[in-house]
Amino acid sequence: MRLIRTISLLLLSFAAAGCLPQLRETSIPVPTKWFSISEAAPRDTTLLVMLPGRRSDAADFEKFGFIEAIRPDDRLDAVTVDLHFGYYRERILDERLREDVIEPAIAKGYRRIEILGISLGGLGGIIYALEEPGEVERLTLLAPYVGDDPIIREIESAGGLAAWEPGPVKDSDFQRRLWKSLKEWIPSAGNPDAPEIRIAVGEGDRHRDSNDFFARELLDGRILHRPGEHEWDTWKRLYLELYELETPDT
Repeated sequence: MRLIRTISLLLLSFAAAGCLPQLRETSIPVPTKWFSISEAAPRDTTLLVMLPGRRSDAADFEKFGFIEAIRPDDRLDAVTVDLHFGYYRERILDERLREDVIEPAIAKGYRRIEILGISLGGLGGIIYALEEPGEVERLTLLAPYVGDDPIIREIESAGGLAAWEPGPVKDSDFQRRLWKSLKEWIPSAGNPDAPEIRIAVGEGDRHRDSNDFFARELLDGRILHRPGEHEWDTWKRLYLELYELETPDT
């Protein structure tokens, strides 16, 4: 069963924690804004697909300076995607990404796709890359949501992701299905379809522990930490440093 079809338990956990944002209606196609940054033709350029977190919208990437931040990286064009929480709730995020973003990008001539996901958007990027093997060349994850403490402790207690055997997993158990799927990306698996992954998180971010665990299990511990909380200013600084970019205000 596809991961996005099992996301109901995740949504219930958000509701129980009082973390659901104000619900927004979904639209088809998903709203996007395209930015031509590179002077090269699309076939020679990478498209960066930018996914916001659950309390944000796509316009925040421009509002908080991300588009200006990536301008010095002339290998990239970008598209911001308003893939808000409603698309996760309706379990159509992979469908909308494929039909409204990735397929049009390929039609424009792009041959390399990267995803930048923040918080819940990081989870969306992971889901898409798992569901569509080989389509995403790189994932950049800034404080991604990758599960709650109980599943992290369970895997740690088993001796790590490689040793963890969850056995039969209920269709509704999204977090176990997610981590079971992530076993495909363990470095020792040598999966040629696994994307390159870069991950960064603020030192005071609520997702730091789970992000550190993700990095230990899948990236040999490679993760960037810098002071900051779960907020846009921190994410922008992390992104700039991950790619050693400079902007006029840094």
